[in-house]
Amino acid sequence: MKIGTGISTKTFSFWSRRQSILPTFLILISSSCIDRINFNVPYFVNDTQPLVVEGFISDQPGPYTIKVTTGYDLEAKETFRYGISVDKLTISDNIGTVETLTEKSRGLYVTNSIGIRGVIGRVYTIRLEVGDGRIYESKPDTLHAAGTVDSIYFNFRSDPTDVYVNGEGSIKHGFDVFFNASANSEHNFHFLWKFAGTYKVSVPCCTCWVPQYNSEPIISSDQLIREGHFVGVKADYIHITGFTFYDKVYAEVSQFSISRQTFDFWKAILAQKQASNSLFQPVTGKIPSNFVQLEGEKSLLAGIFYASAISSNAIYITKEDIPKGIVIPKLELAPGSPITTPGTGCVYVFPNSTSTKPSFWID
Repeated sequence: MKIGTGISTKTFSFWSRRQSILPTFLILISSSCIDRINFNVPYFVNDTQPLVVEGFISDQPGPYTIKVTTGYDLEAKETFRYGISVDKLTISDNIGTVETLTEKSRGLYVTNSIGIRGVIGRVYTIRLEVGDGRIYESKPDTLHAAGTVDSIYFNFRSDPTDVYVNGEGSIKHGFDVFFNASANSEHNFHFLWKFAGTYKVSVPCCTCWVPQYNSEPIISSDQLIREGHFVGVKADYIHITGFTFYDKVYAEVSQFSISRQTFDFWKAILAQKQASNSLFQPVTGKIPSNFVQLEGEKSLLAGIFYASAISSNAIYITKEDIPKGIVIPKLELAPGSPITTPGTGCVYVFPNSTSTKPSFWID
């Protein structure tokens, strides 16, 4: 079935370390978990802090969000990202449309809900004017047609080596989620896919809906394409636990059309992540820059801004889909657990969860 977008933007983070040579930065891409990726980028030696920018514009209704943050020192005892206010941040297209974003909170900028909206074929850019005279601009990015997520399906799988600790423990089971998609274009075969699973948890103190996102970028591959169709692409794995199948799982795949330069960015991110997970493959390579500095003292600005059309599809995975004989682990809550404590509840235990029933959820 076709559904609304309900997209959650992945988060990019940067840490900085002052050196006079090429230092190692860490970037993380996450929605509910942290995935650290090492790569080398140039660093300008001065007292001007490097900035990180993240965001995109799409063909879906706004508002759109752009985050501006600073890096932090790898060796510092306290490692936090801080939102950074700039003098002006605008989004523009190639036909003269320009919108100045409003700062909703420190470093968090949003467009008007009835303001600029992405249009297929147009080219988009953001411009940042920092208070110390620095001005940056993203490289122009074309918004291509989205194509379609044609179908989503799942396969049950057991892994005897992966034990879910519940009481005496049991063999963990789960579902591999796959999808088929189409480019619907003879000119662009570059896509980024995002998986968002949602499950409902109800405990004495609260009921909440908990998200699960893919832990690494899913991008188009020549090995997967057949005459404009992407077949059998793995989206994620959903463990069968007392939490995930307290009720059921809503599994959504969203397809983002991306330009070649955005594809190269995500491809580099994926390569770094895969290298960091290998004992034998060194972490090498450089993440392409999506920004150029126009004015001011030279200082690094990293991250990504891109334009995308979005297509989504979703299914439910229910208890009835679990093979007979497979027991769902009991939902055992330890006495005094934060999830059962009045005033805290599950929204404080599960990252990015909400106590508001999502519009797509069907009881």
